[in-house]
Amino acid sequence: MQLTQTKWLWTLLFAFWSYQLQATIIYVDYQATGSNNGTSWTNAYTDFNTALLSATFGDEIRVAEGNYLAPSGGFILKDGVRINGGYPSATRYPIWLVESLRSYTTYPTYLEAINSGSQTTLRQTTNLSSQTRLDGLHVKGNEALRIENNQSGTVVNTQIVVTNVIFEDGDRILVTPENLILKPTFQNCEFKNFNLFVSGTLNPQDDWAPKFNNCQFTDFDQWPTYSMFRIVVEGGRFSPEISNCEFNNNDRIFGVDVSNFLGNGGGTVEIEVVNSLFVNNVTVLWIELSHLPASFDNNFTNCTFYGNGKIDESLHSLVVEDISFSAAASWPLQNQPTDTNPLTVMSFENCVSWNNLNKIGKLIWLDSGLHVNVQNSLLEASSFNSSGTSSDPVFSIPNPHPTINRVRDLGGNILNQNPQFVNPTAATPNLRLQASSPARNTGNNSLVPAGVTTDISVNNRILESTVEMGAYEFCTSGDGSCNTTGVPVGPMSELQLTESEMIVYPNPVKEVIHLQTDKEVKVYSTTLTSLQGEVLKTWQTATHLEVAALEKGLYILKLETNKGVETIRIIKE
Repeated sequence: MQLTQTKWLWTLLFAFWSYQLQATIIYVDYQATGSNNGTSWTNAYTDFNTALLSATFGDEIRVAEGNYLAPSGGFILKDGVRINGGYPSATRYPIWLVESLRSYTTYPTYLEAINSGSQTTLRQTTNLSSQTRLDGLHVKGNEALRIENNQSGTVVNTQIVVTNVIFEDGDRILVTPENLILKPTFQNCEFKNFNLFVSGTLNPQDDWAPKFNNCQFTDFDQWPTYSMFRIVVEGGRFSPEISNCEFNNNDRIFGVDVSNFLGNGGGTVEIEVVNSLFVNNVTVLWIELSHLPASFDNNFTNCTFYGNGKIDESLHSLVVEDISFSAAASWPLQNQPTDTNPLTVMSFENCVSWNNLNKIGKLIWLDSGLHVNVQNSLLEASSFNSSGTSSDPVFSIPNPHPTINRVRDLGGNILNQNPQFVNPTAATPNLRLQASSPARNTGNNSLVPAGVTTDISVNNRILESTVEMGAYEFCTSGDGSCNTTGVPVGPMSELQLTESEMIVYPNPVKEVIHLQTDKEVKVYSTTLTSLQGEVLKTWQTATHLEVAALEKGLYILKLETNKGVETIRIIKE
């Protein structure tokens, strides 16, 4: 038995070593003047598509700054190939310095279909495993990623991992076929200036479960035709997982239509959102039901909603609609939800909702048989009355039941009390809690999902004895600089403040790092870590950082400011 286990272990190690030996790093720099064979920065390919065509499973493509236009049909992704951008051109810096200076905002690598004769930037034509990676890129084009199924009856699987990528200026992020397992992971990404993220119809064999962590969604302008996530569920499963994300200045975010036109059953809809902000959007959730889904479980936990629902008085911030139940002839009437046998379409847990009433003072619209659960949340309503003729004004309740509330109070809630945000009226609202906030220490620890250990600012999710309501834990300084345990929301490893707001110099550095900020930026603390995350030095409100004793190499400098967390790579000479 022992011999068999040893033999198996050596076989596994040999396979790993063989994989490592076969993997190749391929270099791309449109400014390179060498042999154009991709073997080094000097001899880099000048055309990205040539490099992509030459890559095989396990290879890594490193792409220098610049614009790389997609060919007709787009760049075709390959399984197991890693594409990393954000490198400075070796024509501008010494080759030994290029890798350490990598920064996808300072040295942006653009893959784009705009003005290239192609509508599609990236294209998937085969299964993509989680070994397929995109990192440190800017992707532009009407269709950022088109997924195709060229074989009738087969199921396409995509589990690509996308980190530190900015998607901007197009029509839609994903274009999808039928017969699809859609399980990509997006980490520290930005999505801005699109019409929609994905739109499609799910059939019984479809399983859409994308994951988003530390991402930002901004300026999606799709009303009234689409939603950011516009899903028609004929079967299958739609179960996105969203954590530590921000949704700002968008139209409708989630639009779900559960129908049975094909006779496939209602499918499963399970939207899970944790530690996220929804600010100045038109509508957060819009649902149409013409068939009873197999499972319907949409949860918002420790989220903060502010300033939504302000554009069109016919829209509500958190909208739940069902239409034409009676029109579904194949649906037995006894299966239709009623107020005595309801369908729970959404749950608020440990959330804060403030300043979200639309122009006619409404927050939630619920038809017959559709209910919302609210627990340990702060809500801008005077009561939970959502029955009879005396419903709270913020609820739209057509055909109310005489005694049964459609908005259900599960306990621990706070009604119509100002949450006392730090500065909600700023151009970029600061929705952290003040010390006297009623949402402080009034959440329910048992409602925090398993595995969630930090808030949206990556402070400990429970800093005191009890979790806060909303996306932020209260911090004494009011800026989130206490008990930081990870990386900030949004794209990481980059300085997000402009040079007029903050300058960090010199970099590379020999002895002292200097911080210079304008009067509106306050630095509360600064931490220097190794690339492995080991804390080496910390400073409080210092502007001259002594690093002379450090060995030569690459380090991470993290600054906690009143405008957020900034992370910078530092080269020690």
